[in-house]
Amino acid sequence: MMIQGFLRLWRSLLKVFDTEGFAKDDKKVNISIIDSCFVWSATWSLLCSVDTQYRKPLDAFFKKVCNGEIDGLQKFNGRKILPGVMDRGTIYDYIYFPDKNEWKAWLDLANKDDVDKFPKDAQV
Repeated sequence: MMIQGFLRLWRSLLKVFDTEGFAKDDKKVNISIIDSCFVWSATWSLLCSVDTQYRKPLDAFFKKVCNGEIDGLQKFNGRKILPGVMDRGTIYDYIYFPDKNEWKAWLDLANKDDVDKFPKDAQV
């Protein structure tokens, strides 16, 4: 089921290529969009299933895999597939906007007053 969820998320994000007027001419931008859609989909369908205590170690490992830093794993055609912005926090801290090919920290988009008022001991 997790793989189906991943594929559905990835497919839904890739629909940006079906949008009328979406520029498809720049190969590097297209690859970046596909990679970013993959990372976001993997994060919120596969990697989200771990407990909070394991998110940081999984985040570190996933970043190493995506950056080709694991011995024995082939690097992605000599390129990194994670955006540089992800150096500030975990992969769980970001939202991806495929139409703009842009990553943003969700905290930058949230109302900081509401976040600060959220009870520290609340169960989500």
